[in-house]
Amino acid sequence: MKQVEERYINLLTDFGFKRIFGTAMNKDLLICFLNSLFNGRQVVKDVSYLNPEHVGDVYTDRKAIFDVYCEGENGEKFIYVEIAKFNKSLIELETLYDKWLYALKNLYKLTQRPKELCDKVFDRLFEEAEIAKFTPQELREYEASKMAYRDIKNSIDTAKREGRIEANIETAQRLLAMGLPTEQVAKATQLPLDMVQNLSN
Repeated sequence: MKQVEERYINLLTDFGFKRIFGTAMNKDLLICFLNSLFNGRQVVKDVSYLNPEHVGDVYTDRKAIFDVYCEGENGEKFIYVEIAKFNKSLIELETLYDKWLYALKNLYKLTQRPKELCDKVFDRLFEEAEIAKFTPQELREYEASKMAYRDIKNSIDTAKREGRIEANIETAQRLLAMGLPTEQVAKATQLPLDMVQNLSN
């Protein structure tokens, strides 16, 4: 069986997310993560999982979607999660929220635990995420989950690329209609010159 190169799992895969956030044993990690997201607007005291069972025969058929109910300080139940686009580097991390988002996005790229993620709450995250501790079955499930994640990511990337090309073609057509030379239009839209020349015909 092909060995994984990473030391830690990719938390953006179904398997990785469910392993860290989808079990009662790790619910304190989920509570910490949610509280960092809410940033004081709500305080999660407890969470309960309503449908944690797996569906399907193999991991790729299963969904890492599970209903999580949060219980607040006054006993109210709620769930609201909104994650903004995140591109901070390690040295830019300021809040616990920053650190969680950095871990979600970059954990699988790390070969060792950076000093910026040495808060006690991350002790078990790194322990649970270490691929070397997986059973052979968990390793197979993780590999299948990674393949499914890559397929989805490639589809999204392709759609974005095609959307950009389509937008550039429309811009090129407008510039050509305004009488700009094909060379200038190609430079402005970053489309190949032969494509712009075909558009001008």
